[in-house]
Amino acid sequence: MRRFMSASSIHSPQSSIVAYMASYLDVGCTIYVGGRSETLPLQIARNFGAEIVRCPSGRHTVLFSIIQKALVPGDFVVPFGMRPSWPCESFYSTCALQVQNIPSNIDTVVVVAGSGVTATNIAYGLWRYRPTLTNIVLLGVGPDRRKEIVKVLGLLDRQCAHWVHSKNVLQHYPLNQQPGFRYESPVQFHLGRVALHPLYEGKAYEWFLRNVSFSRDRTLFWVTGPPLDSSALASTQSH
Repeated sequence: MRRFMSASSIHSPQSSIVAYMASYLDVGCTIYVGGRSETLPLQIARNFGAEIVRCPSGRHTVLFSIIQKALVPGDFVVPFGMRPSWPCESFYSTCALQVQNIPSNIDTVVVVAGSGVTATNIAYGLWRYRPTLTNIVLLGVGPDRRKEIVKVLGLLDRQCAHWVHSKNVLQHYPLNQQPGFRYESPVQFHLGRVALHPLYEGKAYEWFLRNVSFSRDRTLFWVTGPPLDSSALASTQSH
């Protein structure tokens, strides 16, 4: 392997994560994006040595089509959402282990769904460790991923996919179809003392708390990671 190839939104942390891993493994890295704005994830990716290629469209289907045409032997494509292109059991089961940390009183898990990777991991974990917890609420910042999630689960474990389908485990709120929704518009929001990513959980959970009735004692909000800030950029300056 000589180079990582990937694509993302200019606001997504995928670019900086892939660039960091390429730097750690001492291989090249090229990230394809749309738009012309300079964002913190792109600055971090560039500091880790990534080449940023600007494209006419930021749609991930278009970007990955361009990548396919640019591939040469030795390139490794990191797909949208950083999910493996095959049903790699170890990838999904690693995150699924975290389900064991969910308190016993919880009966609903709320998670932001972009690529659907995290939601897939949670569903896989619930099937293995907490099959009595049968309510995952997906807050969609992109297309409805439920069919895709069930398909992947079916490749991992047919009984798991049947459980998700028969128990109607996946509920979906199309946040991206709400009036005024713009993916690139940040919302600063905290859950208690936890700062949330302004384009993902911050935006989604602020909307959910305003518009959906739920039990505060029995609902868990799944947080995938903190927001990037200037300290994250500063930590790469000496790289």
